[in-house]
Formats: sequence, structure tokens, C-alpha cells
Amino acid sequence: MKSSLGTITSKTLSLGIEENYQRLSQEFYTSILFFAMLILAMFLKGYWSRKRGEKTVIGN
Repeated sequence: MKSSLGTITSKTLSLGIEENYQRLSQEFYTSILFFAMLILAMFLKGYWSRKRGEKTVIGN
């Protein structure tokens, strides 16, 4: 009983992972891209401010 229940649970879990993998990976890559753009924008802003001789709150 216990082993068959474990098999059913693992099959259901793997099926759910298969179904949701595409959507989850898409959301994951979207968030990674968003954070990369945000970090890049902050870096460029700090770089240009430093180049002009101004000081920013982030990293002087």
C-alpha cells in the first residue's frame, strides 16, 4: 500500500512538473531578464553620474 501510494504520488508530481515546467521556466527567464535590465540600468546610471563627477546614492 505504501509503495503504491508513493509511486502514484511521484507520478502525479512528475506530471505536474512536466505541465508547469514550460510556464515556470518562462516566468523565471522573464524575471531574470527584468533583474538584469534593472541592474544594467543602475550600473549605467552610476557610471554616467561618476563620469560627470556627480555622486549617486548607490555606490558613490
